Amino acid sequence: MRIAHLLILCLLALLLGSSAAKAVIIASDDGTGNVGVPNEPGTDHVGTYSGESGVYVGNGWMIVARHSSVDDVELDGVVYRAIDSSRTTVDPVGNADLSMVRIESDPGLNDLAISTAPPSGDLLLVGHGRNRGAPLNWDPDPSDDGWYWGTGSELRWGTNEVSGTSIPIDTGLQTITFAMDFSGTNATAHEAVAAVGDSGGGVFPDDGSGELAGIMLAVATFAGQPASSALFGNVTYAAQLSDYRTQILDIRANTACSNGIDDDGDGAVDYPDDGGCQSASDAFERLDTLPCDDGFDADGDGAVDYPEDVGCFSPSGWIEDPACSDGIDNDGDGQIDWDGGAWINGGVALGPADTVCTSPTKNREKQIKACGLGFELALGLPLWFGLRRKLRRRG
Repeated sequence: MRIAHLLILCLLALLLGSSAAKAVIIASDDGTGNVGVPNEPGTDHVGTYSGESGVYVGNGWMIVARHSSVDDVELDGVVYRAIDSSRTTVDPVGNADLSMVRIESDPGLNDLAISTAPPSGDLLLVGHGRNRGAPLNWDPDPSDDGWYWGTGSELRWGTNEVSGTSIPIDTGLQTITFAMDFSGTNATAHEAVAAVGDSGGGVFPDDGSGELAGIMLAVATFAGQPASSALFGNVTYAAQLSDYRTQILDIRANTACSNGIDDDGDGAVDYPDDGGCQSASDAFERLDTLPCDDGFDADGDGAVDYPEDVGCFSPSGWIEDPACSDGIDNDGDGQIDWDGGAWINGGVALGPADTVCTSPTKNREKQIKACGLGFELALGLPLWFGLRRKLRRRG
């Protein structure tokens, strides 16, 4: 009975189309637990991307669902800018729903191992998903009970087990996947299912290996199932990365400092021309020790690094918020910055421009008065030098 049920669900996924996966709903407890990532190797590489999920695989690269739009990446609460032009299709010939995109700055994470074979046994699912909502009794068979989706989303993890491998699915893109059946009986400890909205989430073998086995892409539901719900019997599909491992590793080997592209948009390309590159093999054109080239909005003005931040005179600038572009009347003279603070206030000046600020990169608003010789001293100089000459002759 269980196998027949699974075959029907796979057929529904092919004929009716799978919904793009978006949330991990867990059956354990009240459904609000497991926030964040589990204390298992590799799972800390999962973050949010374009309102969905993505996994950092190393050397500057994220792997995401191909149907997702390019957007910034958040890993462990830190936002990293994704480089639009770097987006690369993992499987252009086979047309899989997978792509990779480079981020500008180093998140300090190691390269992930990619599984060499289809997974088996228990798995960890990690994705940025909806909270679980009210119970749903949709079918007289209690094995098909479940929940509506609740409001709000969290990065959350759950568990499941492999129910089938090497399964081709068609969501408009053709991907080789493995399946995970959301079960109300014989369930894993934190039985989980994907739901619309969490594509790009990572699937790892629950064995401590830290390998990335899959990327969640789709979920198959019952015909007529209520919208925005998760029911026992639904099936989550994840791209089977062992089938795409070679392509993933080839893309990951590409480095920002030797690809002929100005990845960080500072006008300099690759090593040695880009100061953020310490060698041609560097994965990032940004450098953590350069505030104007580290990939972050250090002064919170909404502009990141040179040339976007007018406080940066070059990528090697040591400060993003000099006094003449920080939106503050530092010297209390009623004048603010080089343009009255308009550039960081939506074009509306906060006050009159400071006359001392001849450029936004100047780091003082107060005019420093020179210690001049003074009129009286200047008049006395000829007498002093004359006296010195007389004293020398007498000596």
